Amino acid sequence: DGSPSVPIACYQTNLLLLPDGKVLYSNQQDTTIGRQYYVYTPAGEPLAVAKPTLATVTQTSCSTYTATGTLFNGITEGACYGDDWQMATNYPLFRMRAGGNVYYAHSYNWNSTGVKRGNLADTAEFTLPVALPGGDYWLEVVVNGVASDSFLFHPPIVSVSFNGLPDSVCTISNTSTLNGNPAGGTFSGSGIAGNTFNPATAALGNNTITYTYTDSLGCNWASTHIVNVSICLGVEEVAGIKSISVYPNPAENEVTISFNSNHEYQYNLSLNDLIGRTILEKNGNSVNGKNDIQLSLNGISKGVYTVMLQIGDHVIKTKLAVE
Repeated sequence: DGSPSVPIACYQTNLLLLPDGKVLYSNQQDTTIGRQYYVYTPAGEPLAVAKPTLATVTQTSCSTYTATGTLFNGITEGACYGDDWQMATNYPLFRMRAGGNVYYAHSYNWNSTGVKRGNLADTAEFTLPVALPGGDYWLEVVVNGVASDSFLFHPPIVSVSFNGLPDSVCTISNTSTLNGNPAGGTFSGSGIAGNTFNPATAALGNNTITYTYTDSLGCNWASTHIVNVSICLGVEEVAGIKSISVYPNPAENEVTISFNSNHEYQYNLSLNDLIGRTILEKNGNSVNGKNDIQLSLNGISKGVYTVMLQIGDHVIKTKLAVE
């Protein structure tokens, strides 16, 4: 509130050094002034004697590294109040910056937690954040809100992706051919055979499909996509087909059957007489959008016929007069 002090007990407050050098202050318990958080921004530059150094960074596995340097534990443990509050910050944080994005790695196995170690060598290990994008970063170690000099860091991260898999399909939908990038990886999940997803063999509901790529170091990198498989109740649910149009009607030598589809599906198109016999038949795959299918009527007797479009077990019909 701008005043130099507040009339509450000190154990009702907290002070925490933040990674950017600011101080987080909180009123934790007292309700007379409200439970509030405030951020204090110090003036001036950090103390030179508190600045850590980052000397080397060595990769030890696919996502872990060992760092060496000095003052990894800073010159103070941080803040505390007896055994009530412990706000220690005497441990290294490894920060990576790229453009406006900031990432922090998990650090562990510090060789010491002692403060004011001067030029004594310090070591620590850190693990890259999950799903860290590939690219160049400025890496620095931060202790008690004070950062070391940064240097260019290029972790060998492989960005993996794949395409060809829709978000939702029906059990009678066509198979989907999947393409992974970089090439040479493997697909896994329900309904997968090689690089093909088959809804008919996949489990109903949500299925997680994974593409895994192994790099030259033996590290595995993966990308996932969820596809929902359901049993559709009608042609309009299967392909967005609510009707088919036939023209010209009546027709003589040739007729065009037209319909709109919202995906690629296997279909069976047939011309049947009034007692149900199949006179003409054509199989194919629909395209996403408008489909125009031509049927030759040469040799077809005059009369009224049923045009039947079938996708799986689902059928939609209309009449055609041949003159």
